[in-house]
Amino acid sequence: MPNITTHSASNEETAALLQFQIIGTFLSAITYGLIISLFWHCLIMFTTTKKDYYSRRTRRFLIAYIVIMFLMSTVAIIQEIVSVVNAVVHGVNPNSRHLMQLNEPLVLPFAIWGADGFMLRRCMILYMDGSRLQRTIVYSILLLSAIASFGCGIFYYMSPALAAFADKPPLLATTMAISVSTAVNFILTTLICGRLWFHQEGMRRVLGPHYGSPYMRVIVMCSASCLLIVVTSLAYIGLFAMSDQNRSNGSVIPLLLLPHVCAISPIFIVYHVARGRGLTTLSPADILTPNIDVSEIGNSSVKEMEAIQFRHQLSRSTDSSSSRNSFCGISVNLEPHAGENIGDNR
Repeated sequence: MPNITTHSASNEETAALLQFQIIGTFLSAITYGLIISLFWHCLIMFTTTKKDYYSRRTRRFLIAYIVIMFLMSTVAIIQEIVSVVNAVVHGVNPNSRHLMQLNEPLVLPFAIWGADGFMLRRCMILYMDGSRLQRTIVYSILLLSAIASFGCGIFYYMSPALAAFADKPPLLATTMAISVSTAVNFILTTLICGRLWFHQEGMRRVLGPHYGSPYMRVIVMCSASCLLIVVTSLAYIGLFAMSDQNRSNGSVIPLLLLPHVCAISPIFIVYHVARGRGLTTLSPADILTPNIDVSEIGNSSVKEMEAIQFRHQLSRSTDSSSSRNSFCGISVNLEPHAGENIGDNR
C-alpha cells in the first residue's frame, strides 16, 4: 500500500515547482519585452542616424552581436513557454534528469558566453596600449577566464550523461556554470573599470583637475551591466544552496531569468553606445590647460592622449584604430570655435 503522506508531499512539491516555473516564465516574458524594445531602438539608431559616431565596421559588429543575443533570448522564452505548457498538461517530475523536463534553458551557456565574450573583447581593447608586462598578465587572466567559462558550458551539456555519479547532475552543472560565470563577469568588470579609472586620472592630469571625465560615465554603465548578471546569479546560487526543498525549488525563477539577463546586460550598453551616451564633446574653453608641453608629460599620459579619438581627425584615422577607440564608447571632440586657435593663450 503506498504511503499516503509521501504521495501527498510529492504532489505538493510538484505543484510548488510548477508554480515557480510559471512565475519565472512570466518574469522572463517581461524581461524579453524590454529586450525587444532595446533591440529595436538599437537597430533604428544604428541604421538611420546621420552622425558619424562610430566606424562602419563597429556598427556592423554591434548590430550582428545584438541580433545574436536577441535570438538566444527568443529561443529561451519559447522553450520556457513550451515547458510550462507541457508541465501543466503532463505534470512535473522533480527527480527528472532531463534538461527540458527541468526547464533549464538550453541556450544558457551560449548566453553566458555571449555576455562574457563581449566583456572579454572590451577588456582586450582597453589594454592594447598597456605595457608588455601588463598585457601579458591581463591577457593570461582573460585566457583562463575564457577557458573556465567554456569548460563549464560544455559540462552543462554533458551533465545528463553523468546521472550515475550524482543525484541531480544537471542542477549541479548549472550551479557550477553560473558560479564560474559570476566570478568571470566580476573579474572582467573590475579590469575594465580599473583601466577606465586609470585613463580618467590621466585625462585629469593632462586637461585639468576639474575635468569631468567621460570615462566615469562608461564605468557606471559597465558596473550596472555587471550588477544585473551578478545579482541574478547570486540569487540562484543562494536559493539552490538552501536545505529547504521548497525554497531550493524557488531557484528556478532566477535560473529562467538568467539567459535574458545575459542578453539585456550587453544590449543595454550597446543601446547607450548607439545613443552616443559614451561620447563627450569638449571645446577649448572647457580645457583648463590648453598649452600642453609634451616633454613635461610622462609616457603614460602621452599614451592616454594617443588613446583619445579626436573627431575632426576621424576621416584620416584608420578603420581599426577608430573601431578600437569608439568601441569603448568614449570619444573626445576638440573643435575650436570660429576665429579661435587652440594653441594660443587665452
